[in-house]
Amino acid sequence: MSSSTTTSIIEAIQNECQYLDDLIDLLKTERQALATSQLESLETIAAQKESLTEKLEASATARLKAMNITSSQSQKADIAKFIATLDAASASTIKSLNTELAERLSLCHDLNNVNGQVIATNIHTRADIISALTGQDIENALNTYSATGEVGHNTQTQHHEKA
Repeated sequence: MSSSTTTSIIEAIQNECQYLDDLIDLLKTERQALATSQLESLETIAAQKESLTEKLEASATARLKAMNITSSQSQKADIAKFIATLDAASASTIKSLNTELAERLSLCHDLNNVNGQVIATNIHTRADIISALTGQDIENALNTYSATGEVGHNTQTQHHEKA
């Protein structure tokens, strides 16, 4: 393995670690936006997440290609085989960087799961509110308001009321 290829692989992993750091920061920002109902910023955050994900995927594909790894079935074993062909210093560096990469990926996964749960909870809460306001669920809608301001317990939706 040439030293320039090894260097490019090390640089790729370092870049991926930086992309993941950026993604972690973005996921934390997304969580804050969800917590404070800054819904207008979520679209921008989603676009930034997509951009970072595309960069990560492109870098990982290029890195695996440089390692001559084509199958995703045995990637871990193939990476271990590749590392075994390197000199001790390069192998140690790549092992260390792969560990950092795995830790960051795990953190991203956890943060993304939490954000997904918050989104699901928000959707459920809003559905409950809509149900209560429209009177579709009498248990959640003790009192509902009609278009004319009347209070009632109507379980039928009134999409159109005559004026």
